[in-house]
Amino acid sequence: MKKFFYRLLFWIILIFLFVGFFLGNLYIKSSNLNLQNKYIKDFEISLDLVNTSLNEFLLNFESAIYMLSSNENLIKVTTNTNYYNSTINLFKSFQESYSSTAYAYFAPINKLDNGKKLITWPDTSNELSTKDWFPISRPWYNLAIKNKNLIIWTDPYTDATTKEQTLTVSKTVQDKNDNIIGVLAIDIFLKDLKNKIKEFKTPNKFDIFLIDKEGNFIEIVSNNLNSNKLNTNYKLKENLNLKGKNNYYDYINDEKYYISYKINPSTNWKLISMINYNDILEETKQFKKDMFIIISLVISFGILSIIYIFISMNNSIKTLSLSLKENIKKDKTNHKFIDHNFNLLKEFDLKSNPDIILYFKCENLINDINCFFNNNISKSKNEIHNVLINEYDIKINLLIKDLTQLNNNIAKNYIDSLVKLKNNLSDFF
Repeated sequence: MKKFFYRLLFWIILIFLFVGFFLGNLYIKSSNLNLQNKYIKDFEISLDLVNTSLNEFLLNFESAIYMLSSNENLIKVTTNTNYYNSTINLFKSFQESYSSTAYAYFAPINKLDNGKKLITWPDTSNELSTKDWFPISRPWYNLAIKNKNLIIWTDPYTDATTKEQTLTVSKTVQDKNDNIIGVLAIDIFLKDLKNKIKEFKTPNKFDIFLIDKEGNFIEIVSNNLNSNKLNTNYKLKENLNLKGKNNYYDYINDEKYYISYKINPSTNWKLISMINYNDILEETKQFKKDMFIIISLVISFGILSIIYIFISMNNSIKTLSLSLKENIKKDKTNHKFIDHNFNLLKEFDLKSNPDIILYFKCENLINDINCFFNNNISKSKNEIHNVLINEYDIKINLLIKDLTQLNNNIAKNYIDSLVKLKNNLSDFF
C-alpha cells in the first residue's frame, strides 16, 4: 500500500513540475516579448521626439531668415554703402537673439561700392576678399538663386573660413520689383546642432545619425558606431533605400541592430537611430531572473502543499482504520462468549436462539467495514463514501432497529458499538 501511495505521489509531483515549468516558461517568453516590444516602442517615441524637436529648431531659423530677408537695410545696402554698418548691426543683433547662429551674412549679386563681396557677422569680409573666393561657387548661393524665394538647406560642408562642418539655410533677397539682388544665409555649426540634439536626453545606448541627400552618414550621437564605418557600409545604405519601411533589423559589423529612421520635413534628411539588439535583450535579463525565482518559489510551495495533503489524507485513513479496530476490540471484551469462528454456531440451536444470529450479524458487519477500509485505503474519499452510504449505512440502521427490540445488555453494547462506528464514519467525511 505504501509503495502505491508513494508512486502516486511521485507522478503527481512530476506532472505538477512539468506543467508548472511549461506554463512558467511560456509566461516568461510572452512577457519578455512584450518587454522587448515596449522597449522598441519607447525607442521609436524617443526618435519621434528628437525629430520633432530638431524640426522645431530648424523651423525657428526658417522663420527668422524669412523675416530677415525683407529688411530694408539689405535692399538699400546694395546701392548705398552707407547702410553697411547698420546691416552689420542687424546681423549682430540677430546672432544675439539666436545663440546657435555661427554666422549671418548677405552676398549681393554684384560687389558693393566698397568692393566687399559679402556682408557678414562675425565680420570675415576682409579675410574673404583676399582669397579667391566667390559666393557663386558655394551651394547655399547657387541653390537659393535657382529656387527663388524658397528656403534652402544645404547638406553639411566644410566652412571656408572656420574649417568647421557647417549647415546653411539661405534665401534670395528681392527688391521692390521682385528682382534678385542677393542671397541671405545663416550658418549653424554641426557641432552645435549635435549638442542641441544631445539636450533632448536620448537614451545612452542609442546611436543617432543624419543622412544627407547624398546618402552620407553624419554622426550626431555615437555610443557604439561611427559615421566613417557606416559610410563605407554600402549594403546598409542600399537596405535603407530598398527596405521600403522606416524600421527593421539589419546586421552591422556582424552584429544585429534595430534600425529606425524619420524623414525631417524641413531638410528631407533622414534622422536615423540604431540600437544593438543585445542591448534590447539586456533590458529584459533582470526580469527573467526575477520571474524564474518567483515561479520556482510557487512550484516549490505547490509541491510542499501536495505532499502535505497526501500525508494528511493518509494519516486520516490510518486513524479511522485504527479507531475501527479499537472499537471492535472493546466490543469483544463486552461479549466474550461470541467467537468469530463459525464453528461456534454448532454449539447453539439457531432456530431457538435468533438473538445469537443477530449478534453474529453485528460482528460480521463490523469486520466487513474494517476489512473494506483496509482493502480500499488508496481510493478517494468519494468512492469510499458512496459504498458506505449505499450498502453499509443501511445495514447499520437495520441492525440498530432489530437490537433495540431485544432490550438486553448485550444488545445495548452492540448498539453503542454501531453508533460509535457511524459517528467515526461521519467524522471521517
